[in-house]
Amino acid sequence: WDKFYLYDLRLQSRDETYQVVSNDGLHFEIELSYRWHVVGPNVVTLNQGIGPEYITRLLVPEIGSVARGVIASYPAEAVFSEARVEVQREIYSEITADSLPNGIGPRETRQDLSGELVALSDVFLKRVELPARPF
Repeated sequence: WDKFYLYDLRLQSRDETYQVVSNDGLHFEIELSYRWHVVGPNVVTLNQGIGPEYITRLLVPEIGSVARGVIASYPAEAVFSEARVEVQREIYSEITADSLPNGIGPRETRQDLSGELVALSDVFLKRVELPARPF
């Protein structure tokens, strides 16, 4: 009944591929890269509530869900061009918003860390891949 769980409190990164749909109905694939670190004072809450597989149980689905919602509000060509940086910012802002109580907070340190299990540093849209053209 005594188990030790090790959590890395250093800055970590991960690349993840998501299937998304633009507002003009085009299905395509994006690759997001994101960096985060575990909020040290809340590691016990993270372990009890989510567990050591918090990356696949919290970060991957939350970021994917928000990314799908954000990209669904843009036309496909905007994601490839001028709105790419705006899309990244909007994904980051929505994930770390106080209105979304997911345990993921912003990179800035706040006095009240009671609800933040993970501090997200940034989100980058690394790759956008269009579907193959039919013959």
